[in-house]
Amino acid sequence: MQQEASGKFIRNYICSIASNITLREYMPISFRVHYPKCVAIIDAFEIFCEMHSNMVDKSSCYSNYKSHHTVKFVIGMTPQGSINFVSMGFGGRSTDVDIVNESGVLDNIAKNDEVMADKGFLIEEAISSRGAKLIVPAFKGRRQQLEGSETERSRIISNERIHI
Repeated sequence: MQQEASGKFIRNYICSIASNITLREYMPISFRVHYPKCVAIIDAFEIFCEMHSNMVDKSSCYSNYKSHHTVKFVIGMTPQGSINFVSMGFGGRSTDVDIVNESGVLDNIAKNDEVMADKGFLIEEAISSRGAKLIVPAFKGRRQQLEGSETERSRIISNERIHI
């Protein structure tokens, strides 16, 4: 599925995916220690776009989060820092979960791989169905604070995924 943004079609962009052996061989030491099976760090970003004249397109591009009309993308990066995936553009109203499921970013995730994301990415089910593991910082939820071990784990994850 493609969506039109500013008169041009935006398609998925996938760089050549390195083999797991190559990824592990050149993996930064901090990843080797904490997340040796991590093959991707994913996140989403939005860019402002002009309003469409078509009311359906106009409403699908309005982002409540940004209070503006936007196009939203999912980006993937290897632990080494190479960008290996940029999704096609989706209307700003699209959720991160919808974009991840429709963009094909998970097509290169294999059994036993680890994928790192922000806690807002509620894609555990999609990752688990591929036999992989989702690594996200801990949620505080309704608790007053996180436990010590959760805080330390979240700090490590945040330090690793800060680059994206």
